[in-house]
Amino acid sequence: MNVVETKLTIIRPGMKTETLDMPDLPIWPGLDRLRRTLCVKGRLGEDVHLEHVSVLIDGRPTDMFVDEDGMSKGLPVNVAATKIYRANSLLRNPDLDAEKLPKIVGPAVVFSRRVWS
Repeated sequence: MNVVETKLTIIRPGMKTETLDMPDLPIWPGLDRLRRTLCVKGRLGEDVHLEHVSVLIDGRPTDMFVDEDGMSKGLPVNVAATKIYRANSLLRNPDLDAEKLPKIVGPAVVFSRRVWS
């Protein structure tokens, strides 16, 4: 199994950001492995409906995962994750009004690299 250095950053509303090393994560882990990693390591919960979001961190493409049903669950706005999410759109379209772009709610997990194709 090919592995590559990977960090997983967990961003929760109103809490300190946590970063974990994932030394055994394959280059392309697949949905089952991602789900286990995100639900256990990322602490998103077992009932989460994962939504993949392509984002940029320091100009590098990476992957973020959030709870697709977060709005209907009434989860709080995740200001830090929203800023990351909006940065990609604003880079491509600087005339957009950031406040009119969608928000991220609840916990978000950001990988240090692409893990989803």
